[in-house]
Amino acid sequence: MWKNYVALKLLLAAILAVGLAAATQIQADPPADSSNEKVQKVKAGQPTGKEKGRENAASPDQQGKKAATGQAEFEHASEEMKNGKYPVDFLEREAKKASPARSNGVELALKVKTVQTADGTNLAITWTLKYDGPRPPLNILRPSIERNNTATTISAYAVGNNFGYGRMQIFAFGDPTRFPTKESFITIPAGKSASGTITFPVMMIKKRFLEAYPTEFDARTPAKLFVTISHHPLDRGEHFALDAWTGNLDAGIVSVPALKKW
Repeated sequence: MWKNYVALKLLLAAILAVGLAAATQIQADPPADSSNEKVQKVKAGQPTGKEKGRENAASPDQQGKKAATGQAEFEHASEEMKNGKYPVDFLEREAKKASPARSNGVELALKVKTVQTADGTNLAITWTLKYDGPRPPLNILRPSIERNNTATTISAYAVGNNFGYGRMQIFAFGDPTRFPTKESFITIPAGKSASGTITFPVMMIKKRFLEAYPTEFDARTPAKLFVTISHHPLDRGEHFALDAWTGNLDAGIVSVPALKKW
């Protein structure tokens, strides 16, 4: 279910990207020629400013070819993602956007870096929440992977050696029989933001991908990784008189710095 949901979000992003790429390109006219220069150009048979603009504009055939190319790329990416394959160029394009999630006045943005500990390499995923909605302050369940929080999941995309696509695995956390405490919620005043960091071991990602796709990944060669988090809080904290925000926040993909080992 989670994989289908995340794949749908990515498909919608791809549709938007293709629509923008296929749109007719409108080029502004260059600065108008002065009257004397224009007369001289007309006498010499040279194009004036507006004529240059028309010459430089894409022809209907060119526009049609560009639209067809964009549509073909989208159809190919869509078919690949249906098969659980995420084209590398799509992942890289989405990572460059690093689009924050927005829903009902709440924004969730991500950054990621790697940190070394005695246990190995970890991902430090830093989240930032902002609120500009009509009902400040914002009370919301904090994104975390603690046992009393089932609202946050991590999606990892890994690109194996010599493959032009990535695979995805979703990591869910928390124990549904345990409930958030009051400290599990945060309050964000109007115009302010709050941040925190989720530490996640790369070893868990490696283990999952090696088990799921043993022929596509090498235990000795680290894969190229992309990650994102989804935060879907359902607890309003009514027992703490918080009336906390509930909804869906699915942050954009971010690129993990190249790993030396995993």
